[in-house]
Amino acid sequence: MKFLKAALLFLLIQAMAIPLMAAAANADSPTYRPSRIATLDDTPGFKWSGVYFGVGVGYGVGASNLEVDYFDGQNFQNLLGIDGLSSQGWRGNLKAGIDFRLGNSAFVFGAFGTWTPDGFGDTDFSASVAGNDVVTGTFAPEWSIGARFGLILPNQTLVYAGPTWNQGQLSYNVPGFGCNSPLCSGSKTVDGWGAVAGFEVPLGGAWTFGLEGTWSLYDRTTLVEVENQRITVQHEDFSGMARLNFRPLGLFGN
Repeated sequence: MKFLKAALLFLLIQAMAIPLMAAAANADSPTYRPSRIATLDDTPGFKWSGVYFGVGVGYGVGASNLEVDYFDGQNFQNLLGIDGLSSQGWRGNLKAGIDFRLGNSAFVFGAFGTWTPDGFGDTDFSASVAGNDVVTGTFAPEWSIGARFGLILPNQTLVYAGPTWNQGQLSYNVPGFGCNSPLCSGSKTVDGWGAVAGFEVPLGGAWTFGLEGTWSLYDRTTLVEVENQRITVQHEDFSGMARLNFRPLGLFGN
């Protein structure tokens, strides 16, 4: 999980650095020298307000913490813990949202929702002890809602970050520890929270392109509790995506 947090920090730094470097280059240009962010008012037709729809394609990495507990007659005590159950692969999702620019200022805020369909980048995980599978599972589909707060740079790049609330469908199977009860497999809806950060640049007309990083941490969930044993799992995942968004109202208007 330390790897995921380090990767998230790296992407956040990159997401902030790229548009800032572009803005600095523009500032050094002899033909364009914005002295303040308020120079956006020099192009009053430019705006970020309105609804948008987009798709994202990228790469995701997941990790889980599995715990096996036993009941000592009074409380559950931890018997076994396994960290870093990872999965990785290409992922994709659909996104829809709405943004509001505060007057002619450089500040933007908005809300959005994303959906990762089943089979379009499932987050799988498994754990083994002595070569035998203890638990296997899949998070799919996944969906989230969130808010984002952005800043428009002088080069018209939107840099943003914000929190998310996530939910996923966890399908699992617990073949380990002699678990042969019907309760040893099933499906549960799991809640979680996370963060998003990235940037968008106008491509012209109603289209924007950007890079976005997301991090999600799901609640610890009890998969099975049989006799005096309990198996729980907590899942975490990180993904970086390239995004293409379409704004029906356009990026330019009155």
